[in-house]
Amino acid sequence: MKKHFVTGLATLIIIIICGIIYYNFSISDNQPTIEVFTGTPSDSLIEEVVHILIVYVTGEVMYPGVYELEENSRLQDAILIAGGATEYADLSIINLARFISDGEHIIVPAFGDPPPPALGQSPGRININTATQSELTTLPNIGPATAANIIAHREQHGRFEEIEQIKYVTRIGERTFESIEDLITVR
Repeated sequence: MKKHFVTGLATLIIIIICGIIYYNFSISDNQPTIEVFTGTPSDSLIEEVVHILIVYVTGEVMYPGVYELEENSRLQDAILIAGGATEYADLSIINLARFISDGEHIIVPAFGDPPPPALGQSPGRININTATQSELTTLPNIGPATAANIIAHREQHGRFEEIEQIKYVTRIGERTFESIEDLITVR
């Protein structure tokens, strides 16, 4: 009886994994441009541009490799498109909800591995598109209120394309920018 239960459970897990893999490979190709016609002769053709991120996913995933994802994708999306995590992956030490950046190398750690260093950031720099409030407060002249302003600006206006755009955030002027410009990145 116990043997049949274990066999049935293993079969169910295999079916679920195959379903996830099938789903990931059956997703239609992302088109970088979508054209929408509103249907009335007086309206013009509206074009929406979808920005694509290219990331390299390795470590404890089923199919390591280079993948394309839409802008504003999260770490969880990258892992899923790479076939999902293996049974050895330790997802508890990485932030699955964080945004990913174009050109990023994502390493999914195994149990017992330390968290990947500077995940999603340039060495020694803080990514202002993905940093948490506590990470932002490690920057000189950035306290909790200014860090909250950076996050609010990012949520309201979208990702920063250049580090200079941080000067649009309330309470960040030229002096503050000069003190952090070598410590921040947008990739």
